[in-house]
Amino acid sequence: SFSDRAFAYKLNQSIESFKPDIIHCQFGTDALKLIDNLKYRKKDIPIFIQFRGYDASMMLRESPVYVRRMRKLFKRKNIHPIFVAEYLYNNLINYGAVPDKKRILYSCTDLTFFKRSSYPIDREVHRFLQISSLTEKKGHRYTLEAFALFKKQHPDINWNLNIAGDGPQYKVLFDLVNQLGLGEQVKFIGKVTPKEAKDLLENAHYFVHHSITDDRGSTEGIPNAIMEAMAMELPVISTRHAGIPELVEEGVHGYLVDEKDIQTYASRIANILEWDKQPINRSKIAEKFELNQHIDTLTAFYEEELYG
Repeated sequence: SFSDRAFAYKLNQSIESFKPDIIHCQFGTDALKLIDNLKYRKKDIPIFIQFRGYDASMMLRESPVYVRRMRKLFKRKNIHPIFVAEYLYNNLINYGAVPDKKRILYSCTDLTFFKRSSYPIDREVHRFLQISSLTEKKGHRYTLEAFALFKKQHPDINWNLNIAGDGPQYKVLFDLVNQLGLGEQVKFIGKVTPKEAKDLLENAHYFVHHSITDDRGSTEGIPNAIMEAMAMELPVISTRHAGIPELVEEGVHGYLVDEKDIQTYASRIANILEWDKQPINRSKIAEKFELNQHIDTLTAFYEEELYG
């Protein structure tokens, strides 16, 4: 139970004042906290629950109680789950929590902001980039090991790798760079603003993002950073992880490798040097992952339950 008297008082006071037509919860765990404290008189108010990653992966593996609660919750007529990737939808189905409908709402990217204004043509140094928090799930360790192998296999190729973001693994990764002899090629940029992220993407040739399932079984949905890179027409090297294959098609938008497969990853680094900018990557974002389309889809979900 997530019952909390102080939270329940503030929650219900706010809801009674605002009188919402719909309540939308980000993450399954937040939905349980809402429901355990909700005293709103309008018992049939539509509640949308958006599953984003760990709440449809790790939580299912670690907590039988969570699974039972989701199974029970999904039987209520006013509960409407949404998933940021079809992979997460299938996860809950596999655990016996069956949604009322299949609602996939991909995360989105603002194409008006992430729009290329120039094309770096200098290839004397091949510029790779990753933008993400420095956490286990982002797979930086395997990226560094793959680049170390690539360097050994292709000592004459000039390249560098910028890693933007901060997080708990910074010290471990910084030490690993030195242990692998990558100090001259790899640079940690630190936390960046959206404008700084766009500038980094503008000046990169390739984007890498080696998502993995962490030790607790938590997965991503579909990383926004990959969407932003594709909006900027960068070819991508990523993993067959969670919903990423729903975004990145092997050999079309870049390459996908199995999680922690260092040998193939290093080979794909070499292969992608032949790639130029990929307008098709931006087209994929425009087709399924664009901001206004996201809003229209979500609005349609709301209106369907409000008006039938």
